[in-house]
Amino acid sequence: MMDESEINKLVTNTDILDIIDSLGFFIEIVDAEGKYVYCSKSNQSARFLSNENVIGRRVTDVYKLNKTENENKSILMRTMREGRSIKNFVWQYNASDGKKYFWLTDSAPIIKNNKQLGAICVGRSFRSVKEAVEKSAQITEADISITAPIVKENCFFKDIVYQSSSMQEAVEQARQIVSSSAPVLLLGETGTGKELFANSIHNESPKKNAPFVAINCGAIPETLLESTLFGTSKGSYTGAIEKKGLFEEARNGTIFLDEINSLNIDTQAKLLRVIEDKKLRRVGSNQEISISARIISAINADPFELIHNNKIRPDLFYRFAVTTIEIPPLRQRENDVMLLTRFFIKHCSLLYHKQVDQICEDIPKVFQEYSWPGNVRELKHIIEHAISIIDKQQTTLDMHHLPYYFLRQVGHINDSPVVTTSFVKIDYKSARNKYLSKCEHEFVCNTVKEALSVFNGNISKTARALNITRQHLYTLMREHQINNS
Repeated sequence: MMDESEINKLVTNTDILDIIDSLGFFIEIVDAEGKYVYCSKSNQSARFLSNENVIGRRVTDVYKLNKTENENKSILMRTMREGRSIKNFVWQYNASDGKKYFWLTDSAPIIKNNKQLGAICVGRSFRSVKEAVEKSAQITEADISITAPIVKENCFFKDIVYQSSSMQEAVEQARQIVSSSAPVLLLGETGTGKELFANSIHNESPKKNAPFVAINCGAIPETLLESTLFGTSKGSYTGAIEKKGLFEEARNGTIFLDEINSLNIDTQAKLLRVIEDKKLRRVGSNQEISISARIISAINADPFELIHNNKIRPDLFYRFAVTTIEIPPLRQRENDVMLLTRFFIKHCSLLYHKQVDQICEDIPKVFQEYSWPGNVRELKHIIEHAISIIDKQQTTLDMHHLPYYFLRQVGHINDSPVVTTSFVKIDYKSARNKYLSKCEHEFVCNTVKEALSVFNGNISKTARALNITRQHLYTLMREHQINNS
């Protein structure tokens, strides 16, 4: 019999977990392979998720997620991949009976001796959170809203760290339109710095003294989006109060709408009408309110593919895309990786009172070869993780200071079977999966690299030739660290 794993030892006694469960919080814990080791009983809405029939199964199998959905929908798998905590994540589950359920969740990696053992997720049903907010609003008559905060920090173009020509082109294009009031659409992958661009445009524009309001449309449930954007009128629904929406909060300043492709088609139609009429109505009100905020929006996928798949209205896209600025991913920013690495080391050293000012010789090579699927945000997280755990006496950043998930992805952790003095322990399923993964990796690398070579790195032509979408091609390139150069 195999030895009990470290993660299973942590959940051997579930008394405390069951007590937390009884308070209405659901808990899910997975090991380093994404397999369930604990699932609380409070997950009543998804009735098949009982502790008995998910233990030992992978999250991706339980929820039937493909690789793209794994990255976007599973907070546990995102936590495992990024090796960091995720706060206030709104998770949606579509049950087999057609009903939709929402949870507000937090997650964290489980790390021991600098090794990532798994991840834990704790959450409550969004209905219970919403009811608590509404009850508090009724008692205090306070203007309580679940919205993004007004951004208080001031970012300027001079704060953007770069030396690559691709980033310089994007910055210069953004500088040229700061004095205009026309809508701006920022195109870029997650983590490329779209909000930094939006905030810089605002702070160098004539509207710099007015509010800058930012919201991630993908982080707000569909049922709350309209009231979040446009506000509510007292009595429009049970517990509703007079509340300004984000457009009113922005007044004559700037509103930044990130991931507008997350809005449903009905909300997109209402948003288009507000933009064209420059007037809005709060939910439950007939009174029109004039607005003059400049709109900066962002999309993290190919807009024309989104239009083709009916994820975004063409008229809304063209109304938003009066000026379009494409922010390049980190893997296309030439020499910016090490420039940003040194910048973040200096910043985090001051933050954590460390004295790090050197990098070991292995890091630059590994960083330059890595595809950076999380872009600048991922690089910043990796450096912050490393600086936070390094000894105060050390001045050099070494490979072993980097997060476990990153070292595993770049091949600096040996996952070979454990060898004992008497026999070799081999898990047949793990060995089989590892072999198949290696075969798949070789197939994808050979096929995609050859196609990219034939079409000189053109993503659209390569995707059409392979009969896959551009987004699928980008996913394959990111997961298998394939460059299109």
